[in-house]
Amino acid sequence: MKFWDWRSGYCYQTMDQIIQPGSLDSEAGILTSTFDQTGLRLVTGNVDKSIHIYAQDDEAVCPPVHFL
Repeated sequence: MKFWDWRSGYCYQTMDQIIQPGSLDSEAGILTSTFDQTGLRLVTGNVDKSIHIYAQDDEAVCPPVHFL
């Protein structure tokens, strides 16, 4: 999963999907994603029939984006 700044096209975070035990490597995909009602957590529905919830990382540092 990659997170991009839509204005600059800069990829500021990349995360690998964790495959559930007993699943095939080809099942490491995300079918759908949405934010919860608060907008603070990302929820994904995955090919291996699992659901993952990602919280905001308050310690993450994104480099400044310079527009031309």
